[in-house]
Amino acid sequence: MTADLTTEAISVKNVGKPGQKNMTQNLCSRCGKPRIVAKAWKEKVICDGKVTYVEYTQMVCPDKECQSALEKQLQAQLVNRQRIEKNKLERDLAHKQKMVDLRLGKKK
Repeated sequence: MTADLTTEAISVKNVGKPGQKNMTQNLCSRCGKPRIVAKAWKEKVICDGKVTYVEYTQMVCPDKECQSALEKQLQAQLVNRQRIEKNKLERDLAHKQKMVDLRLGKKK
């Protein structure tokens, strides 16, 4: 059975305040400073007729230079992961084609 999944953004009132410190002490991975709430919002998710509210919180380092360096680092990691995925898909496709060619008796 496939679920019908829809999302709807709802108001951001009283979800979180920008600049608010997180009580769990979410620390920056680069400088070790406690991260702060930059943005918080709720979304209404409807799945199989049932309504669920999901709260999201975007945390950032209070040091703008550190945050921009971290974002550059994360972007570089994302590009690397995408490159690896693309290479894997190409290898898988080549392998599948090789198996089809072997079954059909084609030689390279």
